Amino acid sequence: MFAFLALTFSFLCAGTLSSTALASKGPEPSPVYYFSAVGDDVADGRTPATAWRTLEKLGRSLPSGAEARLRRGDVFYGSLKLKPGKDAAHRTKVTAYGEGAAPVVSGLRLCPNDPALWQNVGSNLWRIVVRGNSNLCGCRMGDNGNVGYLKVDGRLMGRKIFRRDLLCRLWDFWDDHVDLVVFCPLNPALMARDIRLATQVQMVKLVDHMELDGIVVSGTGAHGANGTARDVRISNCAFREIGGSHLGSYGKSTTRYGNGIECWAGSR
Repeated sequence: MFAFLALTFSFLCAGTLSSTALASKGPEPSPVYYFSAVGDDVADGRTPATAWRTLEKLGRSLPSGAEARLRRGDVFYGSLKLKPGKDAAHRTKVTAYGEGAAPVVSGLRLCPNDPALWQNVGSNLWRIVVRGNSNLCGCRMGDNGNVGYLKVDGRLMGRKIFRRDLLCRLWDFWDDHVDLVVFCPLNPALMARDIRLATQVQMVKLVDHMELDGIVVSGTGAHGANGTARDVRISNCAFREIGGSHLGSYGKSTTRYGNGIECWAGSR
């Protein structure tokens, strides 16, 4: 009888000590995945040497509560579509690694320097198809022609005109959410070496238990980040070159929009 009691006491003590030791460890660390502009989406993503490359891969494969690290100095075209985190101790997180400037998440669509992509429609007006145009490079997440602004050789051109017949200044533009028409005395591809379009792309969808740290979000005609969510942490980030698309929900008005971060009613 004495031996049995002693054995039971030893078992209970061992169990208590084990629970205390586990409690002192805190939450399990989140898994980390790396991204670089020269990465490969078929790699495992678990080290800088085996980094993934695209934001499409991030959206598909980054687990809930995991951390994505974007390489500094790189530009990633697309948008951030994250899975909600598990809780406040296990947020789904996007941050940076390496040296240099903060990584950029860009929604810009890039026009190849090809005059054949532009059609002369008369009166110094040139048309290019934006929606469904596979010739455009850059961001391929989201496909519409609701243009917020042009970026021409590094300069922002934001004169969006809502009547095509009123286009009259260099780089004035009009769109019907499919085609873009630009006022230019010559073919735009001959007037500029680098033409980029900011269209209506949701750059960051706010979801529960998410975190952004140390990245740049830019290049959209819509909001930088928006949605209804709880427990969202955004720090050391920059939101720039945001807005200008037509706010179609206002009917026939010419209202344009674009906030850096917009938390909708119901967020906590």
